[in-house]
Formats: sequence, structure tokens, C-alpha cells
Amino acid sequence: FYLIMPSAPFACDARYGTCLLLDGGTGHELKLRTDAKAFVYTSLMNVQEPGVVTDVHSAFVRAGATAVTANCYGATPHHLAKAGVHIYRTKNRDMTVTDVCTAACSCARNAGARTVLASLPPLGESYERATEELLAYANESYGAMLAGMQDADGLIAETLTTSEEGVAAALAARRECPNLPLLVSFTCHDTGYADRPTLRGSNERLEDAVRAVDAACTSVGVEPPDGYSVNCNDAAMVLSGVKALRRELAAARHVGGYANVFPSPTSAHFGARSGGLHIRIRRLILAPLRWLKRRGARAMTPDAFAKHVCACADAGANIVGGCCGATPEHIARASELLAARAKLR
Repeated sequence: FYLIMPSAPFACDARYGTCLLLDGGTGHELKLRTDAKAFVYTSLMNVQEPGVVTDVHSAFVRAGATAVTANCYGATPHHLAKAGVHIYRTKNRDMTVTDVCTAACSCARNAGARTVLASLPPLGESYERATEELLAYANESYGAMLAGMQDADGLIAETLTTSEEGVAAALAARRECPNLPLLVSFTCHDTGYADRPTLRGSNERLEDAVRAVDAACTSVGVEPPDGYSVNCNDAAMVLSGVKALRRELAAARHVGGYANVFPSPTSAHFGARSGGLHIRIRRLILAPLRWLKRRGARAMTPDAFAKHVCACADAGANIVGGCCGATPEHIARASELLAARAKLR
């Protein structure tokens, strides 16, 4: 049994005993329902097609999600600039980064969830270490996003690959939204020592990254994050991360874990972007995975996913749910098993 303090947005859902159930892969659901090719375009839908976004959130709420995460993942200045949207208004674009994030929170709120969380994503590309230039402008970038997140109930800085990015997100969140609870979530290597998860962008041990973020916050006189999580990894690594975090954190701090449902490691699913040596090596690794896919490999079934979610809860996570590829069907099955688990306790 783990004592979790009832900070409102991350408070346990009575249906699920000790847990809060997050939604799944909102961005991927939007891609499936529309012709959007990248998260930046699903983010623009917050302003241009808000009804579609709210419908996806509502599907997760009906499935049993306690909290929905606002559709902000592609709404960084780095990504929105590709669509001509910037921090400041221009003569060619009246929409700003802040406008997109404000609309995202509104879409989530309209879905009727108990809790609306806003996503602070990586400053640059997913799974890649943030460049020095991106880190230098972190305050401005995250500040523009957070200005549009004031109506959220809490914040999740997610899919971060280094403690540096975790520090940047945490300090920005505490400065711009000091009253909003904050969860910082890292993504790790898909392979490695099962009991020693390491961050994808820096090879830091997960526990060391937590200590680095806590220390940076304490050094400037702000509260450290309310908790930590692992996300956007396969189920096995998320479970390993949950166990490592629960060992590291005091019982009163939140621990989360929300996995992808892809049949291959996350790095393999996303594949190559360019042609360097490390990419050629990656392609060699991908070859057998592609062969398996052709042979009929499938994403995690809702049943398998739900059992994984319960395993994370048993390991000490009080914030669980799904990431990329997790559908309302996955969340519905997780809801059923978590509710059954709660009745046995």
C-alpha cells in the first residue's frame, strides 16, 4: 500500500482505488480520424476544428479516463513555426503559440473530464536531445505555451529525454503556473538493464535525473515537481521505470507510468530521419522488426494493456494510462480491470 497525498488534479479516482486513470494517444487518434500527418497539424485542430478534438477527448472520458491531457504535444514554438505560427502575432498569422494551447485546454474542458492536464512536450523533436539553442530559449518557448495553460488543472512535462529538459520544464512551470501541480515524465531507452532505466537522450539513470530536477528547483527556492513518471516507452520499460521511481520517491509523491502499445520498441516504430551511421545501424535493427510486422505482429491488445496498467498500479504507480497508440478501447478495458482490482482491496 502506498500513501499518496490528495493533491486535487492527481488525486485518486474512487472507482480505481489508489489510481487516477489517464487517457490514451490523443494525437494518434486525431491522425486516424483526419488526414493530419504530424502532431503539429493535430495541434492546429484545437483552433481550426475544436469539435473533432473534443470528440476524441470525450471518447476517452466515456471509456473511463479520470483525466484527459490537452492536445498540446505538437504546440511548441519549434513545431508550430513549420506551420507559420509563432510566439508573437505576425501580419501573415494572427494565431500564436499561446492561442493554440488555450484552445487545447478549452477542447479538453468541453469533454467533461474530472481533470484537465496540459502537456509540456520536448522543446524539439521527440526522442532527440534538445540542442543548446533550444535550451537557451526554453524559458521563452515554455512560457508562451504555459500562458495558454492557465485554465488547466495540472501540468505534465512529458516524453523528456534529459534532466536538462526536465529542469527547464519544471522551472518554467513553477514560474508561470505556480499553483498548478506538476508531473515530470521521462522517456528511457527501450533496452538495457531492467532494474536501471536510463534516459534516452543522455544515458542518465532515471533516479539521477529525478534528483537533478529536484535539486535545481530547490536551489532557486521553488517546489520540486509533485511527482515523476515514465511514458512513451514499451510496457516493459514503463513498468521498470515505475518500480525505479517508487524506490526513489517518498511515499507521498506521485509516480506515473503510461506506455505505448506498439508491437516494437518506440525507437524502432519511429524509424530513421536521416542517413548518418547511427541511422544505418538503426535500419539494420529495424529489419527483423519490419519482418515480424509483415508476419502479423500486432499492437498490444486491450486485455494485455489493461493487465500492464494494473501491474504498474501494483508496483506503486498512482497515475496510469496510455500513450501513443492507446485507444479508447484500451482505456475502457483498463478501467474495467482497475475497478475490479479496487473492489478486491
